[in-house]
Amino acid sequence: MAGAGDAHVKVTLNTALLLKPQLRGAGCSTYVADMKVRIADDEAFLYPDVMVTCDPDDQLPEQNYIKNSPKLIIEVLSPSTENKDRGKKFILYRKLLNLEEYVLIDPREYYVELYRKQDDNR
Repeated sequence: MAGAGDAHVKVTLNTALLLKPQLRGAGCSTYVADMKVRIADDEAFLYPDVMVTCDPDDQLPEQNYIKNSPKLIIEVLSPSTENKDRGKKFILYRKLLNLEEYVLIDPREYYVELYRKQDDNR
């Protein structure tokens, strides 16, 4: 069975709750944990802890279970996921054309890392 620790769940929920009112009326949606993101023509499907998409195509009925164009992805680190979140998942997420920000939150250290796409697409 899948599961996450207390701090992981609380940080994920609190992050989503902080984002939701900030995005009200902006045409964006916030998703938590159970929504899939598609990477590069079915190369991979991942489940970010929190993601925000503002792409109207992601709101279509046929996109009910999968999103393609998140602007923001947040991963909450834990001992069992940190290496994957910093490594393979980060490499895959960078293939998303619309992704502007990738955030890693470490509830054990009270530490946040923000990676933001630069003008030169790096």
